[in-house]
Amino acid sequence: MNAPAPATDFALSPLHAAVQRVRRCFDAAVLNEIVNHPAVLPHVGGTGQELDLGPVVQDITNVALYDDGIAGIFNCLAPGIYELHSMAVPERRGKPVMSVAAACFHIMFTRTSAIEIITRVPHGNLRALVAAKAAGFRLEFETSGGWITPEGPKPVAWYRLSLQDWASRAPGLIERGRWFHAAVDAAAARAGVERDHHPDDDTHNRYAGMACEMILGGMMPKGIHFLNRYNAITRARPVQVLSHNPLVVHIGDIALGIDLATETIEIVKAQ
Repeated sequence: MNAPAPATDFALSPLHAAVQRVRRCFDAAVLNEIVNHPAVLPHVGGTGQELDLGPVVQDITNVALYDDGIAGIFNCLAPGIYELHSMAVPERRGKPVMSVAAACFHIMFTRTSAIEIITRVPHGNLRALVAAKAAGFRLEFETSGGWITPEGPKPVAWYRLSLQDWASRAPGLIERGRWFHAAVDAAAARAGVERDHHPDDDTHNRYAGMACEMILGGMMPKGIHFLNRYNAITRARPVQVLSHNPLVVHIGDIALGIDLATETIEIVKAQ
């Protein structure tokens, strides 16, 4: 039995394909084109004058993500807490925005320190409200003057998306969990190690997939922590990190060596 191909060789899901198209911006040129578009500028809380997002992207604690006329700027408010400012040119609104948004949330939660994302919804902006709720954001509170317009401050509602809320419904995680379990089974077959049958369970796949995405995204401690949160809740054995370089983790009855560069898994030790 051969190990599954690395995720870079094929798309695990539509979400993974969308993630591959999103890039992080360190140059504000494409972002300035969007934010200063006549159909965008009046709705981003500016004063009517053209905006320059250069200082925002030059601060590396912030994360600006872009895909063909759609951008999400995640302003770091505190360690692990980001505020989202989203924008899109008119011809890319609707379904393209939702696809790119899902990819951006995936990147933020699996490849950065983000554990919570905040966004502002100005009163009366139905499009922003529908988009926030569709993405899983929950109302946190409202303030009377949190949105600046040429006419002055306006009321705004603050919505939040926690990592746990995101993980409970995010696309692509179940597919990654299945990929992981198939890779472990293939590694066990190559090593001649017999294991108890592991039933295919989408909830388990989801949280194993979440941790796998974080580990492959360079956020190994975060992935192990939140997987062990799930394991504690479900009374499963915790995952242990036996070695950081090379990465070796102990799950259940085996120790796995994970090569992050090639996204391959091998059995290091069986108990």
